Amino acid sequence: MTETHRDTSPGGVTVSGASASAVPGPAYGWYVAAAVVVLAAAGAGAVFYPALPQSLPVHWNGAGQADSYAPKTIWSVFAAPLIALGMLLFLLGTAALIPRLAALSGQLHAGGPAAHTANIRATQFFLGGTAFALSMLFAWVALRGWLLPPDGSALEFVLPTVALFLAMAGFGVVALRRYRREVAGTSDAAAEDERAEGPGDEPDAPAAGAGDPVIRWRSAATTVPAST
Repeated sequence: MTETHRDTSPGGVTVSGASASAVPGPAYGWYVAAAVVVLAAAGAGAVFYPALPQSLPVHWNGAGQADSYAPKTIWSVFAAPLIALGMLLFLLGTAALIPRLAALSGQLHAGGPAAHTANIRATQFFLGGTAFALSMLFAWVALRGWLLPPDGSALEFVLPTVALFLAMAGFGVVALRRYRREVAGTSDAAAEDERAEGPGDEPDAPAAGAGDPVIRWRSAATTVPAST
């Protein structure tokens, strides 16, 4: 039985194989949200720029105290948003490349085309959520460098980093559940299709003998010679 799965997400790529399936593209909603966070942080930096000191902290030790400074320049002020933007573009490029590679290789997941599609969809969700979490972390690092005293607490860096890993773990759990639910739903739909076909679709049985009149019963696929 040939399955056809349609993906309505932007950037979906159709893969031909044992059965046709649409490979999901990037989860653009997450990347848009991450871009908004990065742009908001950069906008805040532009507002704060005139009032920032001529020497800015650019590195902190394990105790949360600044141990390296740099003159106020575009790079030293906007380093965190620019790095965040670079990571965002890298993750988006990776997500956009996944369906292209799947289309070129024609590789199918061991569980079948439906499992393959669900696996890529879950991966796209995880990558998008990770991009958003990273944008939040770098926005915090930028605001911390602009607004708070150079010497602070290590918790100002430890807690956001722990929050990043917890968020990534949460996205991973949600992606795994979405994968299992989608595969289970597809398997149930396939089972329903097989039951719906029923025995009545079996082909007619061949004649019992040459020239003999026969009665063909489709439901039992049995041929009974007629009485003469």
